[in-house]
Parts: sequence; structure tokens; C-alpha cells
Amino acid sequence: MSLITVDRERCKKDGLCIRECPLGLFVAGPEKYPQEIEKAEEMCLECGHCIAVCPHDALTLKGIKPDTLAECQKADAIDLDVLIQMMKSRRSIRNYKDTPVPREVMQHLLNAAGHAPTAKNQQTLGWIVIEKRQGVLELAKLVIEGMRKAGVMQPLVDAFDAGHDVVFRGAPNLVIAYAPVDSVLPQVDCTIALTYFELAAWAKGLGTCWAGFLLMAASHDPGLERHLGVPEGSKIYGALMTGYPNLHYRRIPNRKARNIAWI
Repeated sequence: MSLITVDRERCKKDGLCIRECPLGLFVAGPEKYPQEIEKAEEMCLECGHCIAVCPHDALTLKGIKPDTLAECQKADAIDLDVLIQMMKSRRSIRNYKDTPVPREVMQHLLNAAGHAPTAKNQQTLGWIVIEKRQGVLELAKLVIEGMRKAGVMQPLVDAFDAGHDVVFRGAPNLVIAYAPVDSVLPQVDCTIALTYFELAAWAKGLGTCWAGFLLMAASHDPGLERHLGVPEGSKIYGALMTGYPNLHYRRIPNRKARNIAWI
């Protein structure tokens, strides 16, 4: 089976797919139509750039036809100032309502996060969603017990024992990203995907906060990942507390001056 199929009635021989391929897997053939190089199918990242860039819908990649893919709409573009305002106003939320996030909302956000870029387009990361507050609290107890055994973070342990959830801050939901340790850049992939999720959640009226204590505990106690059902050979690289904010912010705090080198 060929990697690509070219509709010669539609193809305008403009070479866009040839120029766009990240690995240079296409060349112009004798009649100037794009054709794949030797072993292109083995090297293809399946990123879809060749299909996405063609304005004539002339290219099929591995049997995937362009008319089966969603179209980009210019009307969907967000004004830059609006986007920057949203990014600036995002806060790390540590005070949540008890209301859990509906599964359909969470799925919508995860679908958006699934479009985050990954190294070599591997798309190997997976998700774990804790949907009930009781499950989040049980995990918080495991994190605290790990701290207690390790003899670290004693003030946090004491606060938790006193009835304060200093681990997940009362969040009703937790979203965890994991990836195989032998993938190209697993930590980067998970971080970018969680950032996509975080911004999409903020746009939906939800709050999030990075769950750093979970990462610290998981790095010292493999039992936590087994408890969560992380597959063998994979590791947790990021997690977000998620829920509806119990407070609303009226101001955007200042940030430190940017350390920028123009070269």
C-alpha cells in the first residue's frame, strides 16, 4: 500500500505538500505530481501536515481522505488581545466548590488537550481522571502517608492530620497525565498537553492547579502509580486539580520583569 494517493484531477502541482513534510518524504515526480521517496511509509510521522496544507483536497495519506477531517475555520480564530487577557487572568485555584465536573465536560477538555503537539507525533501519553472527591481524598491520604514514612514535609502532614487538605486543596476532580518512560520526550509531552487542558478549562469557567505534591510522592513511591493503574513502563509526569472555583479574582497581579536576551 502506498503512503499517499494523489487525485490528479484536483492536484495543481504547487508542491505545498512537498515543502511542508517535516521529514522531506515527498518529491516531484516526472509529471510534477508529488510522490513518496523510498521507505517513506516507514519514516512517516503521520502528522497529517501534507493533507492539512493542500488547498485542493488532492492528497490521501494512508487511506485517510481530506474530506473526513474537520476544516480549519478563520472565524474560529481568537483575537490575540482576548487570548492574552485570558492567559493573564488565569489563576492557580486552591479553593473549590464541592460540585464535580461532569464527565462530558471533562471529555471535551481532554479532546482539546489531545491536539497538543508531541515529540515525533508519538501521541503516547495517557490520562487518568479521578471523578469523585472521595477518590481524590484517598489519594491525598496516600501522598501524606508517603511523606510521613519519608520523614519530610512535616508541617503538611500535621495540617492534613488536623483536617486540612493541603495536598489537593478540596478539588473534586484530579486529572493525571502519564507516558511511557521510553518515549522521546514524555515529560514535555505531558506538560504541553496539561497546559492545553488548563487553558481550555479556564475558558470553560473551571479552575485548575498543578498537583506538585503528587509528583513528588510518586517519584519516591512506585506504589502510588500502581494504585492509580499506570501501565507498566509508564510514569506520571503531571497532574492538575480541577473543579469550579469557589472564589473569583478581580485583578491581575504583576509579574517580574522578563529576562530576555535579543541576539
